[in-house]
Amino acid sequence: MSSAASIARLRDGCRVWALGALMGDDRALEGLAQVLVARWQPGDRLVVLGNMLGATGNPVRTLDLALGLRRRLLATPRTHACDIVFLRGAQ
Repeated sequence: MSSAASIARLRDGCRVWALGALMGDDRALEGLAQVLVARWQPGDRLVVLGNMLGATGNPVRTLDLALGLRRRLLATPRTHACDIVFLRGAQ
């Protein structure tokens, strides 16, 4: 058994945004991403809770949008890769 921790800790910051299971709903993610980008502030964190795939909408586009959101947030000042976490879900 590995001695490495299986749970990581987010750096101290302002707000933690949690993006729940979208089950492939690309239109919902598109709307959420617009709001999130508009409200994102330096020091904020994002945790994507998994279950991005599913029967609703377009799952491939959902994944593309999620990765595009990550890139867009990483382009903001004082945001680091460790501030955005994607967790695995069942789908």
